[in-house]
Order: sequence, then C-alpha cells, then structure tokens
Amino acid sequence: MEPATMASISSVFGLMATFFQERRGREEAQTQATLQEYIEWLRRREHTEAIAMLESNQKLTLAIEHLLSDGHDELVERFDRLETMLSLILGSTDEWGELVKSIDPTAGLSDQAIEILRWFDATGASMAIEHNDRSGVALIPREGGENYAPEDSRFFVDDMETLVALNLLGYGFNSQGTPNYTITRAAAKLVKCLPEPV
Repeated sequence: MEPATMASISSVFGLMATFFQERRGREEAQTQATLQEYIEWLRRREHTEAIAMLESNQKLTLAIEHLLSDGHDELVERFDRLETMLSLILGSTDEWGELVKSIDPTAGLSDQAIEILRWFDATGASMAIEHNDRSGVALIPREGGENYAPEDSRFFVDDMETLVALNLLGYGFNSQGTPNYTITRAAAKLVKCLPEPV
C-alpha cells in the first residue's frame, strides 16, 4: 500500500473516531449522526483535505453515510475494536512495535499466536484441522507435513480466537464437525513483517 493511501485511510478513521469521541456523553450522542453534521464538524476544525476527499469520492461518502446509520454507541464500540486490532497487529511488527508498545505496553499478539502464524507459513498449509485427544490439542495441516502442538495449551483457544477475530485465520467445520482453520492473505503478509524468532 502506498504511504499516501495509508495516510488517507488513517485520516478518515482517525477523524471519524474523534468526531464520535467528542459526541460521547453529550446530548447529541442520543441521536443518530448525519453526514451533514460530520461535514460541518470537519469545517469547524478546518479539515479541508478531508472535506475535499468526501466531495470527490462518492463511494467514500456513501460508506460513511452507511456507517453513520448504525448509531453512536455501536460506532464507538467498533472504533474501540479497531483500536484493539491495530494495537495487536502493529505491536507485533518490527517496524511499529516499539512505538505502539510505548503507548500500550500490552499491545501485540502473544508469542504463541505468532508461532501459529509462522507454522502455517513454514508448512505451506492453507488449512489445518484441530485435533483433540488425551495427549492434548494439535493442528494437523490438510496438505500433510508436521503437526503443530502448542507449548501452552491453556491459551491455545484464546490465541486462535484472537487470530480469527483479527481476520488472520478463517474458522469453520469440516463434514465431520471438526473445527478447522484457514490462513488468510492478511496473515501471510503479516508474517513477513513479524520480528524474527529469538
């Protein structure tokens, strides 16, 4: 992604998050925000580039209108989730980890979650089946190869749920009802940015 595109995306999300944070706790938070209110808010704060972007990009305008229709509390919750997702992903990378962790020391994926992504990448597995027996839990690659057994099985479910929530792994069931996980393109790209194992 080009730096200018990333800056535009960050600007759109950042400004919307600030707009809703300012509405929180005020009387207007009880009403649904409109696109016109948002544009007026941008004008008062002299965000001319954001207004120009909205005026020149109809798809962006429609997408923001659609978001605004969801209501204040739901949108604030979505922005909170987005912040958590960004912290977890960026906190795990070499390029941004130090910066993110200086703001939030708990940011970043667990070592085991990163190990799971590395295992998918190293084995070339596109899908893995979750296998449970008396010896513990393991991931078995559909394409064959070495299985993955978590070092700390207590937090295996937590790590897998986090990876699914971040859209780094897909989750489903096979015809026998056994859980399976598929690696996503986003995960494959993220693995390339992750710090080398110590």
